[in-house]
Amino acid sequence: MTRFVRALALLAAVAAPAGGLGAQADTTAVAGARYRAGSLQQWLWGGNYRTLWATPLRVPILDPDTFAGGLTPLRAGGDFASNTLHLRGRDGRRYVFRSVDKNVGKGLGPEFEGTLVEWVVQDQVSASHPVAPLLAAPLLEAAGVLHATPRLAVMADRASLGQHRARFAGMLGMIEERPDENRPGDDGDEDADAAGDGEQGGDEEDDADAAGDTIAGPPFAGADVVKGTEKFLDDLEDDPENRVDARAYLAARLMDILMGDWDRHDDQWRWAGYDRGGLRWWLPIPRDRDNAFVMHEGVLMALARSMGFKRMVRFDPEYPALSGLTVQSEPLDRRLLSELPRAAWDSVARAVQARVTDPAIAYAVVGLPDAYRSWGEWTSATLRARRDALHHTAMQWYARMATDVDVHATDADETLVVERIPGGADVRITARVDGREMTTFQRRFLSGETEEVRIHLQGGDDRAVVRGPGGDLGIRVVGGGGDDVLADSSAGGAVAFYDHRGDNQFVRGRGTRVDTRAWEQPEDSTSITGSRMYRDWGSTSSLFSPWADWRRGAGLVVGGGPSGTRWGFRRQPYALSHSLHVGFAPVERRWLAKYSLAVHPENTARYWTLDALWSGMEYLRFPGYGNDLPRVEPRSLNEVWMTRIRVEPAFNQPFMAGDGEWSLGAVFQLTNPNGTAGGPLETLRPLGSRGSFGQLGLRSRAEIDRRDDGAFPRSGWRLEGGAAAWAPALDVEEPFAHVELEANAYLSPFGGGPVLALRAGGRHVWGDFPFFEAAFLGGGGTLRGFAGQRFAGDAAAYGGAELRQPLFRLNVGVRGTLGVLALADVGQVWFDGWSAGDWHTAVGGGVFFLALGQSFTVAVANGEQTKVHFTLGMPF
Repeated sequence: MTRFVRALALLAAVAAPAGGLGAQADTTAVAGARYRAGSLQQWLWGGNYRTLWATPLRVPILDPDTFAGGLTPLRAGGDFASNTLHLRGRDGRRYVFRSVDKNVGKGLGPEFEGTLVEWVVQDQVSASHPVAPLLAAPLLEAAGVLHATPRLAVMADRASLGQHRARFAGMLGMIEERPDENRPGDDGDEDADAAGDGEQGGDEEDDADAAGDTIAGPPFAGADVVKGTEKFLDDLEDDPENRVDARAYLAARLMDILMGDWDRHDDQWRWAGYDRGGLRWWLPIPRDRDNAFVMHEGVLMALARSMGFKRMVRFDPEYPALSGLTVQSEPLDRRLLSELPRAAWDSVARAVQARVTDPAIAYAVVGLPDAYRSWGEWTSATLRARRDALHHTAMQWYARMATDVDVHATDADETLVVERIPGGADVRITARVDGREMTTFQRRFLSGETEEVRIHLQGGDDRAVVRGPGGDLGIRVVGGGGDDVLADSSAGGAVAFYDHRGDNQFVRGRGTRVDTRAWEQPEDSTSITGSRMYRDWGSTSSLFSPWADWRRGAGLVVGGGPSGTRWGFRRQPYALSHSLHVGFAPVERRWLAKYSLAVHPENTARYWTLDALWSGMEYLRFPGYGNDLPRVEPRSLNEVWMTRIRVEPAFNQPFMAGDGEWSLGAVFQLTNPNGTAGGPLETLRPLGSRGSFGQLGLRSRAEIDRRDDGAFPRSGWRLEGGAAAWAPALDVEEPFAHVELEANAYLSPFGGGPVLALRAGGRHVWGDFPFFEAAFLGGGGTLRGFAGQRFAGDAAAYGGAELRQPLFRLNVGVRGTLGVLALADVGQVWFDGWSAGDWHTAVGGGVFFLALGQSFTVAVANGEQTKVHFTLGMPF
């Protein structure tokens, strides 16, 4: 895009709307007095910007009857955070008035209403700068980024506000022009709530297709057209005459990073289209600066960051981890920045640094309200430090983005040529439109910084040619909906073609891989920590990831160790993940170390795992064999501590559309038990009790889960089982095997009323087995009201039933449902085919609490003893 067009766009963007605020006088307002806090609260939750929020301001009054020739309310929005009023000026432009303070409780859901969680999240509004948009606007202007210019004001109390008068009159907020989609000659506002008689839900950044979100007046920034991100991306894909100004987008994103603004998802952008030279060039219009300069301080926020809450960033002189600042916008960044090589990143970063001068920073800070001037020097110094480090940070970001690159063509008929050269590849895409050939993409990729390039041809009848001497840079060409020709004549391999639609031709070269399997890309979003739910590029690693567990006998286990995850093309949920954890049980002063590895191949649900364990805290109780054994006192006589080494590689195969999973693996296990002096293990001397016992065998497990809800099932069933066979090797003289199975079913004949939960299970062992492989009975997993592993034999069977009744909603920090349950358990063991005594039974009851998709249960069962059982989740 020419410099003239960009200059014209910037000139139009910063032009002030006609008319002033229409204020007759200033007034005093406080942005958020509720964020005042004592020293303890500030230590825990951060000092943040509390001083600014509580400082009185002198601000003008916004008169809706005179601003922009007079404002007509259209609708109110802002169900998540801001109170937002959409307005139309008589100047033909659209405006939005947004409250300075936020009400985040509106978006948390009923589970958090009136809870500690709501209080914490609301209190963290204090981490946002009260007038961040005022500080951001002059910085964006200096950097040459299109933007709206906000004004701070208190909304006057006017009858023209209509039904919105009670909500917005007297509110401190900011008003700015809203860059809405424009359809000249079609005044969409007339079809909406032009008189302010209706209210439309949704966040302040509603979809542009909503009624009333198009204008007939002058478009924002002098553009020929303005669109939202979804329609803009559709245009890029539909027609090669649509081009994004990637350098302008990079400049805007570097300003986001400079200002510490992590919240840059798709709806935080509008796109200004300019028709020049037979092409339509699109420039980004970033909006909504509520999370610029955000400052999450405090001990608990630091802890949250260490636990992976990426977006809890701090606006400090030193940049935080890039993942926190970029994770929200990763899909858009990877889509729009793929054409820019290192040199472009270098020049854009240096240009932004040069534009954001010390005077520009000083001008932005001077524009803050007078009452905030005490923070001026700190703000200026922080911005200067971040500006000076911006180029280095940009190049770090480039290196991260360049590892695996996605290139997107269009739905036109296009030609792709990949020329493989020593040390990289040249990628060029051309299209013929209206008799002229145009280049739509061109870039040289270097193997020193890029591992693979994925070229998505989209629709159209495309031709792809890969040629040249080859190299170690991987090339993936993904066909689209048309009839494609994909040909590889290169000499180096590492080329893959993917296409399962259309009548396609594949010309294979040496080592070319062709995949015609269907692929449906998983839906993407961000988790509560900020991590993306779908990702197919990059890697993360940590030298120390904290870890905690609760192990029977040992109690709390704490520790950690190195971990890493690598994502890959069409590999879900990741390509490879591994971790090494060292754990310590402080109560028993015992240690363990375990390593886990999972590898997911491309475009398949099956995967491979490797688990290795060394543990000095393996624990069980051995009472001897039989169904009528007397209780041994003290109970510690039954205790057996074991040191164990186990290595288990396995193949895992999901089935039944993910409701089931089956695994098969080899197992090496070495167990060294240490029983209590005078206990049954020392007296009976069963197999496996004398020194180390080595085993080598095969193990298989399967699970089918058809429950309607994992936290509190009301209907459905679940089946889980396993089997193992041990060869006559190492210390096993004769082969032995076992099978175990548990089935659960759930019945709720009255809909929302009580639920009857049933379970039945058992285990059978054949052959001469070591005592720790016996069929045990007792404890919360089999027979409540009895000590864990109270009975042992070569066969065990058990059953249970619970009647569960939800009662009422309860606030215990989060809102959830409290309920009660009644339980009955039964079980028996056999040894050598014989079982003395009757079935053992237990009855009891308990309470459960359901919240946030999780349940917690406390149950009391009376059998041989009265035992209290705590369960995270329902007992079964």
